[in-house]
Amino acid sequence: MKHSAIASLSSLRPLRAAAPTARQRQRRAFTLIEVIISVGILSIAILTLIALFGTVFRQIEDVVNANRAVNVVKTVENAFATPEIIGGTKIPKIDDKATAKFDALYGFLRIAVDGRKVPIYYFERVVKNNVNQSETIIPILYNTNGGPFTRDQYKKLEGIGTVFRVDIQISPQLKKQRIELDDSNKDDPLPSKSIYDGGALPSDAAKFALAELPVYIEIFPHNFGTVSDEAAAVVRPILAQTLIINR
Repeated sequence: MKHSAIASLSSLRPLRAAAPTARQRQRRAFTLIEVIISVGILSIAILTLIALFGTVFRQIEDVVNANRAVNVVKTVENAFATPEIIGGTKIPKIDDKATAKFDALYGFLRIAVDGRKVPIYYFERVVKNNVNQSETIIPILYNTNGGPFTRDQYKKLEGIGTVFRVDIQISPQLKKQRIELDDSNKDDPLPSKSIYDGGALPSDAAKFALAELPVYIEIFPHNFGTVSDEAAAVVRPILAQTLIINR
């Protein structure tokens, strides 16, 4: 009895898995294709979201920079009223108390014609009060006399935050006007008959016939490149505005 049981067990064979039918093989292939398609759709969705977030972040940055640019304009207006607050290379004759502020600014900006621009740089700096140990953030305008404004200068001046370049040029509003005095009558000089249509302004502010000087300013983010690099780069200004410098 025992021998027959052992014989019966030895006659058992391991069961083989049934070979997949054609329908099962076809179904397996369809499942793989579906996975590949799903991964592709998910990848496209993720890339779209990344691009969307990038656009949103750039728009937020543009809004922030536009708000800052408004403060830059206000600072420039204050500097036109008090040009001695501009740091760096001093504006021509500004140290001469006998020279009117308009004359000093005129001497500084008269070359900014026919596409030529005079750049100044805006940034902020923390000033510490040694008495009460408080800190105040103040705006700085810096004139490099046409040269580049470098990171080393920025660090040396203890600048913080974003740096903006302010390009200033004589406004086209000046064209078609009689801007130069005819000094043939020394006692009561009158504007000459010649009409200004671009080019150099009178070399002396005393010969400038108008009571105000319109200037056009454009504000750009500063990337610490060279002046030629920044001039060659096609970048839209964050803000552009006409300002009036009064005598």
